[in-house]
Amino acid sequence: DDDDDDDDDDDEHKHCDDGLRLRRSAKQKLSSIDAMVQAMLAMLRRLRQLRKQSKLSKAPTSSLNFAVSDGESVVITRFIDNADRNPASLYFSAGTEFRRSNNGAGPYVMSVRDRREEVVIVASERLTSVKEDWIAVPKNTMVIITHNVDVRFVPIKLT
Repeated sequence: DDDDDDDDDDDEHKHCDDGLRLRRSAKQKLSSIDAMVQAMLAMLRRLRQLRKQSKLSKAPTSSLNFAVSDGESVVITRFIDNADRNPASLYFSAGTEFRRSNNGAGPYVMSVRDRREEVVIVASERLTSVKEDWIAVPKNTMVIITHNVDVRFVPIKLT
């Protein structure tokens, strides 16, 4: 009966949710950033496993851009599970201020004063035509932006 099928689907989703949920453990003394990175890696591994177990395994690729934040720092992925293809694009721009140039009459630009970074923007596409303001996030990489506005790249390895 259809109700039994729904229960099976609910159980599958519950197991999936258990694998994807970011959990805090009193036994683990990980920083919030480390916990988010580990949760992202676990989620990507679990999604890859579920894809292989399902009918979706015949699909050519899974391009997965995700973000998770603890309210102070953020971890963002640019990932694809096919070595021959590129994932969906992801760019970032960092500087002191994102503002309109030419006293407010020109296009938006990322300005930098004193080599300080106070603003970081991450987007699927460049938000302006000033290519120098935007850096492409490498394939299969996590972008970590700390509460101090430090930007780090971490390669995604799902072995």
